[in-house]
Amino acid sequence: MSGKFGQKVSRCWNNYPISITLPRPFNFPTRAKSAPYSRMARPRSRTTPAHSVRRRPPFFHPVPLRARRDGWTVARQCHFLAQLYVTGSVTAAARSVGMSRASAYRLRERAGAEGFGWAWDHVLMPPRVRPQSGRHPRRRADLRKVTNPVLLWWLETGLVQPVIYQHRVVAVRSKPCNTSLFALLRRGDAAGIGLGRRGADGNG
Repeated sequence: MSGKFGQKVSRCWNNYPISITLPRPFNFPTRAKSAPYSRMARPRSRTTPAHSVRRRPPFFHPVPLRARRDGWTVARQCHFLAQLYVTGSVTAAARSVGMSRASAYRLRERAGAEGFGWAWDHVLMPPRVRPQSGRHPRRRADLRKVTNPVLLWWLETGLVQPVIYQHRVVAVRSKPCNTSLFALLRRGDAAGIGLGRRGADGNG
């Protein structure tokens, strides 16, 4: 039996006429272009959740500044830290509150910004990364170098923390700062003792 593939061939077998169509060979594709097109489901790109790569903003001392509507208010500082937690970008976080990246870094370098700088670093530290000491050390300001106006500002504003829900700030928590209160009391007692000593020396 001879013939081309796909051609009908007539033959006789035991005096019975038969017709056979030779099958076509199956060519297995050896290259991607020769393979038949198949629509496959593409994997969806999933963004990494913020809580798996960053930490939520903690309680912190806001930077003491003059009350200006277009400046770094307490609410704006909280919103900046919240957007820093959501995006992980200083530029995007500053832009979301209507400020620039350079102004955010200048705010961090101001006097009394130790708590704000510590909260900044705390947000960008991955949860699974632990320092050698086992904890993320809080930057405590040297109270001997903190002026009375800054202590009064901390006493009035207290510690603040942005509350984040669905990538938005829904509230700002606050709690009193006992450290500034005790520091002011110690300074007041020291000033009273000094005045008492001067008065006793003058009377003597």
